[in-house]
Amino acid sequence: KEQLDKEWEWLKSVLPSITYERVRGLIDRQAVGRFMSYGKILISDLAAAGVTFHEAWHFVSTSILTQGELNLLYNEWKSTNKNKTLKRRIKKYIIYFRFLLD
Repeated sequence: KEQLDKEWEWLKSVLPSITYERVRGLIDRQAVGRFMSYGKILISDLAAAGVTFHEAWHFVSTSILTQGELNLLYNEWKSTNKNKTLKRRIKKYIIYFRFLLD
Protein backbone atom coordinates (compact mmCIF):
# COMPACT_ATOMS: atom_id res chain seq x y z
CA LYS A 1 0.00 0.00 0.00
CA GLU A 2 2.80 2.41 0.87
CA GLN A 3 4.52 1.81 -2.48
CA LEU A 4 1.24 2.30 -4.33
CA ASP A 5 0.71 5.60 -2.50
CA LYS A 6 4.21 6.75 -3.52
CA GLU A 7 3.57 5.78 -7.13
CA TRP A 8 0.23 7.56 -7.05
CA GLU A 9 1.87 10.78 -5.82
CA TRP A 10 4.55 10.42 -8.48
CA LEU A 11 1.90 9.98 -11.19
CA LYS A 12 0.03 13.09 -10.09
CA SER A 13 3.26 15.12 -10.03
CA VAL A 14 4.60 14.12 -13.46
CA LEU A 15 1.29 14.00 -15.37
CA PRO A 16 -0.91 16.55 -13.58
CA SER A 17 -3.15 17.30 -16.55
CA ILE A 18 -4.70 13.85 -16.98
CA THR A 19 -7.47 12.19 -15.02
CA TYR A 20 -6.69 9.40 -12.55
CA GLU A 21 -8.92 7.12 -10.57
CA ARG A 22 -8.12 4.65 -7.83
CA VAL A 23 -10.39 1.66 -8.03
CA ARG A 24 -11.31 -0.88 -5.35
CA GLY A 25 -10.73 -4.44 -6.53
CA LEU A 26 -10.09 -5.51 -10.09
CA ILE A 27 -10.92 -3.26 -13.00
CA ASP A 28 -13.61 -5.01 -15.06
CA ARG A 29 -12.88 -8.10 -12.95
CA GLN A 30 -9.57 -8.67 -14.73
CA ALA A 31 -6.98 -5.89 -14.45
CA VAL A 32 -5.12 -3.95 -11.77
CA GLY A 33 -4.32 -1.02 -14.06
CA ARG A 34 -5.73 0.43 -17.24
CA PHE A 35 -5.00 3.35 -19.52
CA MET A 36 -8.17 4.48 -21.23
CA SER A 37 -7.82 5.77 -24.80
CA TYR A 38 -9.40 9.09 -23.82
CA GLY A 39 -6.56 9.78 -21.37
CA LYS A 40 -7.76 8.46 -18.03
CA ILE A 41 -5.63 6.13 -15.91
CA LEU A 42 -7.25 3.62 -13.56
CA ILE A 43 -5.20 1.97 -10.81
CA SER A 44 -6.61 -0.76 -8.56
CA ASP A 45 -5.90 -0.89 -4.86
CA LEU A 46 -4.71 -4.44 -5.63
CA ALA A 47 -1.97 -3.24 -8.00
CA ALA A 48 1.59 -4.40 -7.45
CA ALA A 49 4.55 -2.06 -7.51
CA GLY A 50 5.22 -0.81 -11.02
CA VAL A 51 1.68 -0.95 -12.41
CA THR A 52 1.35 2.83 -12.10
CA PHE A 53 4.54 3.32 -14.14
CA HIS A 54 3.29 0.84 -16.72
CA GLU A 55 0.01 2.71 -17.22
CA ALA A 56 1.80 6.06 -17.30
CA TRP A 57 4.04 4.69 -20.06
CA HIS A 58 0.97 3.84 -22.12
CA PHE A 59 -0.18 7.45 -21.78
CA VAL A 60 3.23 8.92 -22.63
CA SER A 61 3.86 6.59 -25.56
CA THR A 62 0.44 7.08 -27.16
CA SER A 63 -0.45 10.66 -26.23
CA ILE A 64 2.76 12.67 -25.83
CA LEU A 65 5.66 11.21 -27.79
CA THR A 66 5.72 11.33 -31.56
CA GLN A 67 6.46 8.22 -33.57
CA GLY A 68 9.89 9.69 -34.30
CA GLU A 69 10.62 10.14 -30.59
CA LEU A 70 9.48 6.58 -29.87
CA ASN A 71 11.72 5.29 -32.65
CA LEU A 72 14.68 7.19 -31.18
CA LEU A 73 14.04 5.65 -27.75
CA TYR A 74 13.67 2.14 -29.16
CA ASN A 75 16.80 2.51 -31.30
CA GLU A 76 18.80 3.80 -28.34
CA TRP A 77 17.69 0.79 -26.32
CA LYS A 78 18.61 -1.60 -29.11
CA SER A 79 22.07 -0.06 -29.50
CA THR A 80 22.87 -0.45 -25.79
CA ASN A 81 21.28 -3.87 -25.19
CA LYS A 82 22.60 -6.82 -27.17
CA ASN A 83 20.04 -9.37 -25.91
CA LYS A 84 17.56 -9.29 -28.80
CA THR A 85 15.41 -12.09 -27.36
CA LEU A 86 13.44 -9.81 -25.03
CA LYS A 87 9.89 -9.26 -26.08
CA ARG A 88 8.77 -5.80 -27.21
CA ARG A 89 6.71 -5.28 -24.05
CA ILE A 90 9.72 -5.78 -21.81
CA LYS A 91 11.73 -3.41 -23.99
CA LYS A 92 9.06 -0.76 -23.47
CA TYR A 93 9.39 -1.05 -19.69
CA ILE A 94 13.16 -0.70 -19.84
CA ILE A 95 12.97 2.29 -22.16
CA TYR A 96 10.32 3.87 -19.99
CA PHE A 97 12.32 3.54 -16.79
CA ARG A 98 15.44 4.95 -18.49
CA PHE A 99 13.28 7.83 -19.79
CA LEU A 100 12.14 8.61 -16.24
CA LEU A 101 15.62 8.51 -14.77
CA ASP A 102 17.27 10.76 -17.37
